[in-house]
This record gives sequence, structure tokens and C-alpha cells, in this order.
Amino acid sequence: MTTEAWTHEVNAPTKQDWGTPPYVFQYFNQKYQFQLDAAARKDNALCERFIGPETDALSVPWDAQAVWLNPPYGRGVGKWIEKAYREAQGGKTVGVLIFARTDTRWWHDYVMKAKLVFLIRGRLKFLGDTGQPKNPATAPSCFVVFGKYPPPDGPRFIPLDFDDVRP
Repeated sequence: MTTEAWTHEVNAPTKQDWGTPPYVFQYFNQKYQFQLDAAARKDNALCERFIGPETDALSVPWDAQAVWLNPPYGRGVGKWIEKAYREAQGGKTVGVLIFARTDTRWWHDYVMKAKLVFLIRGRLKFLGDTGQPKNPATAPSCFVVFGKYPPPDGPRFIPLDFDDVRP
């Protein structure tokens, strides 16, 4: 996998692997019980099993029934979304934390085939190398849930305000 594939837009190209805010993962993990983090490092993996940057996660099977993905958000994000969609067609549930880029080809080609899209209010603060939140992201985020049988009339959109669900 090239370094470019691990670049997040938040601070591209110097920062390549932003961590997920713990409350975001906890909220969705309660619902889906993720078994694999498909794009992580050992020090920021959210599941015991994970695929790190030394492995090309786009070309290996995601061996779990419930997969978490906070992909690198650079220009290659469409490849990650396509992979998530295709893995779900094999019977898995794949949850993806991404920017809500409704103007992109990958959004229309794959996200619009998802079961659910949680539209997150506000801007998330992803974690830096120290594990501390950084500045708000440069775009709004959403959480996309792919499953084997996409709804024929498109995904169900659900508004989500973490201020309403955090303790």
C-alpha cells in the first residue's frame, strides 16, 4: 500500500493516520460489535484484530462478520468505500466513518447503496499521535453501514448529534 493511500484530508499530506474519537467508536460498537479494524496501526486500533499499513487492506479479505473502517481520507478514499461495499456483499456488516462528500462519484456509486447513513452534526475532532483531539475536521462526517442487501430505494439517513448521546 502506498503512503498516499493512508493520507487523511484533515492535514494531508503530513499526517496520515488520524484516530477515531473514542465516543464515536463506542457508540457504533454498541450497535454492531466490530471484530476487525480494517485500517489502523497497532497503537490506535479499535479492535483486537486489525489491518495495518504494512498490509494492503484493499487487496486482502476482511475476515470478520462486523468490520470497522475509518479509512485514509485522501484522494484514494473511493477505493476504500468500494472495498467496504464489496466486502458487505459477501454477508458482512461494514461500518465506515468518512467525510460526507455527497458530490463525489464514490458517494453516488456506493454510499447510496448503503443500509444506513448516520449524518453527524458538527465537525469531529480526530485524534493526533498523542491520542488527543486536534482541530475540528475540514468537512462534516458521516457513518455509513453497508450490508449484503441494500435497500432498493436507497439508504435510510439518520441525524446524529453526539451531544445528545454522550454521558
